[in-house]
Amino acid sequence: MGELCAEKTGTVDPTKDPEGKFIYIDIGSVDVERKEVANARCLAGHAAPSRARRRVLAGDVIVSMTRPNLNAVALVGPEFSGQVCSTGFCVLRPGPRWECPNFCV
Repeated sequence: MGELCAEKTGTVDPTKDPEGKFIYIDIGSVDVERKEVANARCLAGHAAPSRARRRVLAGDVIVSMTRPNLNAVALVGPEFSGQVCSTGFCVLRPGPRWECPNFCV
């Protein structure tokens, strides 16, 4: 995985913009059957949970590190690009080697 994924995916602190709005993805936001984000919430920065710290981009795969029995894994769609997920997720982002056309040769 280390050869395929970006090492760092970025963090953010929504509380620094108390009136700013963002979409928050937590474990309850993941449709475990379809493996996609389905029920994310729009929050103001002042209402951000302390775990709302991981920036996600379209194409990322989020994997819940809490309650693994739920199998909360999802592909982040373009509508959630630049938004925020819980620190309870591991964010897997394709790295530069993934895009290399000779990787599978």
